[in-house]
Formats: sequence, structure tokens, C-alpha cells
Amino acid sequence: MVRYTREFKARIVFALAFAVVFLALAILAGRVVSDARAQSIRNLEGEIRTALDDFTIATELRGDICASQTYVDLLTRKLDEEGTKISALEEKYGKSHPRIVNAKKLYNVLLLKHYLAVKELNEMCGANFTTILFFYSNQPLYKDVSEDQGIILGLIRKKFSDRVRVYALDVDLGLATVDFLREKYGVESVPAVVIDGKTYGYLTKEQVEEILSSGNKSEGL
Repeated sequence: MVRYTREFKARIVFALAFAVVFLALAILAGRVVSDARAQSIRNLEGEIRTALDDFTIATELRGDICASQTYVDLLTRKLDEEGTKISALEEKYGKSHPRIVNAKKLYNVLLLKHYLAVKELNEMCGANFTTILFFYSNQPLYKDVSEDQGIILGLIRKKFSDRVRVYALDVDLGLATVDFLREKYGVESVPAVVIDGKTYGYLTKEQVEEILSSGNKSEGL
């Protein structure tokens, strides 16, 4: 009986020790994942801040706006890269993560700087880019339909990459510039699409293509 009791106690001690080690490893793994996540988001924020600073300096140095289209094209590719990274982090860590929300605010500001530069190229240099403002929300009521509209506009952008620029603006970020544009174009619900100043609700791929081909557009900001 004594031997049995000792063996039983030994098993209990071993089981407790194993549980403690397992818990410690789980906590350590969680910290490693958390640190990696934070570093990924910090890196993204740094890249967007650098792009914003670079754009500001380039704007001051450019002189003739009509000579800066090459830089705007380079920034277009940079926007695409950062947008892809944000989407990947949203999928991995969630769209409501505070640091991701902050990175998206920076990214939306960069989008609008690019939008204004393209508008200048159109107005002052005879360029003929079509600008599409896409207002969306990740709130549960609007999330699915906003994602559907985003996919459609992504296809449009790929098909007309030489002349169409799409700017996806998150209305949940609390940015005054986005709120101003919503008011200016009478956007009362999302998703909403503004094509060269004319406001629409949800559009199918065929409807967008028809608008682009018909030239059924008006001047905006």
C-alpha cells in the first residue's frame, strides 16, 4: 500500500510538473507571436510614414507638376504594395486591431495625397485618368457588401490599369478628410462609388464598365 501511494504521488507530481512546463511554453509562444505581430504592424506603419514624407518632399521639389507623372506612377505601385500588406495583416490579426486601424489611417491619408496629385495631372497637364472613390465600412451590417464591391473595383482597376485609379476609403476611421468627401459627394450609405465626381451606390462590374465606356461622368474635387 505504501509503495502504491508513493507511485501515485510520483505520478501526480510528474503530471503537475508537465502541466507547468506546458503552460510556460504556451505563454512563451504567445508572447513570441504577439511580439512578431506588433513588429509586423510597426514595420508597416514605418513604411507608410516614410512614403508620406517622401511624397511631401517630392511635392515641394517637383516644380512642374506635369513633369512628375513618373513619380506618381511609382507611388501608385507603392500604394498597391502597402494596400496588399494591410489586407494580409487584417486577415491575420483582425480589422479592428488598434495598430492596424492606425496604419490604415496613415494609408488613407497617403491615398488622398495621391488622389489630389492625379487630379492635378488631369486638370493642368491634360492627363485623362478616371478617379474612383470607394467608400466602404467593415461594420457587420455593411462588411459583406463592401467586400463584394471592393472585389469588383479591384477587377476594374486591373482591366483598366492604364487609366483608372481606385481609392478605397474606410468611413469608420474618423478621418476629417474622408468625412468631408462623403459630405461633398452626398454619400449617405455604404458602399458608395464616386466616379470622377458622380456618386453611385453599389455597382456591378458591368455597370462600372458601362459608365467608363459611355463617359457618363462629371467633374468633382
